[in-house]
Amino acid sequence: MVTSERTTFFLDDTDDQRLVVINGLPGNESMSAEIFGKGKQTPIPMDRELAKQFNNPEYIMGATGATLGGGGNITVKLLICGGRQPDSPMVTDRCYYFRNKKWTVNVGQSLSTFREHAASLKLNNSTLLIVGGATRGAHRLTSSELVSLDNHDKDTEEGPVLPREHQVGCIVKLNDTMALMIGGEYDNTTYYLELNQSTWIPGPQLNEARLIMYCVILNDMMLHELSWVVVAGGWYDFRLIQSTELLQFKQGSSAWQFGPDLPLNPATGNPIYDGSFMVSTPDSKGALLMGGHAWPDGFQRQMLMLRCWNRDCSWTKLDVELKVARWYATALLIPRSLGKFLYHGGLSELN
Repeated sequence: MVTSERTTFFLDDTDDQRLVVINGLPGNESMSAEIFGKGKQTPIPMDRELAKQFNNPEYIMGATGATLGGGGNITVKLLICGGRQPDSPMVTDRCYYFRNKKWTVNVGQSLSTFREHAASLKLNNSTLLIVGGATRGAHRLTSSELVSLDNHDKDTEEGPVLPREHQVGCIVKLNDTMALMIGGEYDNTTYYLELNQSTWIPGPQLNEARLIMYCVILNDMMLHELSWVVVAGGWYDFRLIQSTELLQFKQGSSAWQFGPDLPLNPATGNPIYDGSFMVSTPDSKGALLMGGHAWPDGFQRQMLMLRCWNRDCSWTKLDVELKVARWYATALLIPRSLGKFLYHGGLSELN
């Protein structure tokens, strides 16, 4: 079920949070930032002054990253690694920090492997685990590496070897000791990662194999003991996927269940969610999905919200959209002082 309401934007008056969308295919408006926020009455489609801070002169797509810092004396920094320019086959090993109101290449610490379409997991306030992806020549990877704020001027450390090649998939942290790697490649396998031992355990199989870039944690609005891992959309074997799947992990569920389907494009009747990007709301009681692509529908601007009330889940179409359509962007949770979400890169349809 999909509903549409004017009052469903997820930032409320007390959050003082903003949704930041930056970059796209180089040129025109796609190189500037979009800022979504919640005013006293209606969402703000664009905050031009704040947007200028997030403009990145070196556009990249297929990157991955996180917000690190914020604990003790560690300064909050936004970190993005890997990816490539869409008009170039050259995958990068660079990492970028957002600090002092601008993006800076971290010269002292590059990735040990050139990567695009990798997944990443924030282990703690200072360490990011980057897994899989593809390197130059489209070779899929089974390696991972650790990027650390504590050693920002030193080489990255080798992470756990993956149980299989993993590109265009996601990884999500379930608790302090366990994560789940999902999607990627061309089957429906998942793997648990024991964080303390760095060992992999086969997880429950998806009902539909899919290539996706994002998976998130979603809490029930009413039943606080219920939490799910959510995947939505994607593609497999040249077929775009409309379905949503949820795994109830707090109560030890061993099987994925289908949730509500994503809406089709009303003009063509096609699924349009290849390369969409998704994040949890600040309270994890909503999953926000944006952008995407389909042929011949093109790149998308829509923003959808998934919420669950007493196990009854539904998608809601928000009354705001991306100003610039985007595909395969990078999503980050950012500090309250800067806004709440940052989307970096992604192919953009120019107007």
